[in-house]
Amino acid sequence: MTSKIIWEKSAEDLINKAPFFIRGLVKKKILERAEKENLRLITPDFINQVKRAFGNEKEEILKEQKEKFDFQTKIKEEDYNFTQEQFEIIEKLSNQNIGYFEKTYEINLCAGARGCPLSLIDVQKIGDDLKEKIENSKWQDNLLERRKNKPILRHHKFKIAVSGCPNACSEPQIKDFGVIGNLKPLRTPEICIQCGNCLKACRESSIILKEDGPEFDYQKCLNCGLCIASCPSGTIIGNEPFYKILAGGKLGRHPRLAEEVASLKNQEEIKKTLEEVINFFIENLHISSRLGEIMEKKNFYITDL
Repeated sequence: MTSKIIWEKSAEDLINKAPFFIRGLVKKKILERAEKENLRLITPDFINQVKRAFGNEKEEILKEQKEKFDFQTKIKEEDYNFTQEQFEIIEKLSNQNIGYFEKTYEINLCAGARGCPLSLIDVQKIGDDLKEKIENSKWQDNLLERRKNKPILRHHKFKIAVSGCPNACSEPQIKDFGVIGNLKPLRTPEICIQCGNCLKACRESSIILKEDGPEFDYQKCLNCGLCIASCPSGTIIGNEPFYKILAGGKLGRHPRLAEEVASLKNQEEIKKTLEEVINFFIENLHISSRLGEIMEKKNFYITDL
């Protein structure tokens, strides 16, 4: 029977520094090499050996990356610099009506629920979680009781939107409750090859490419993750995605953009925040039947999560 391969703690720490989107591939290559050499203990020295060997394939990897993220080709002046094939996929997905549209609530999901390459978070899972939460909340019974013998119109419903990235295609800014996926770019010690892909990917002009690599202007950066996806050398990576939570948006006679009420790192906290928003809404229905109008007159605070 083959004995189990063991990782030294320092080796695990080293592998966790790899960009999250290629970490699985790197770990797989290290394990394959260990199996081939019948090695049972993985050390930082062994990882560096594999890294040097892997470096010999660099040109081929860069070629594949360029084909996957062809930022040299502009589709339109105002569009992202994806290949024509990627652009067509995004365009097709963004025109789909995705989500849950029930009698008392609506949950709009962006194209990330169907595999949009721009999505930074698990849009479908978050949508399912929020559906379960609102189904088990006080909202449905409350609305049905208030509208007894009266029609429930669209503006009576509690509207939710989940967007996988700051493009916000599902329009969370005009919903009662919105979730937007974010991914902050970070600089690593990996040598920048000065390809310029990050500059082409960034629509906010928030990157300055210096001789030693990129620098970020976080005041301009929207945390969309495109510079991370475009970087073939691993010089730019992102930490785990985080979730920007909005509340109080609406259209109608007096439109109002939703305001940011929380920035969460834990996906589970999104459900608790929705519950708090719904409870706040119900408790203050004597002020208005629209959450946005209530929030204009009374501050909403998130309790400690």
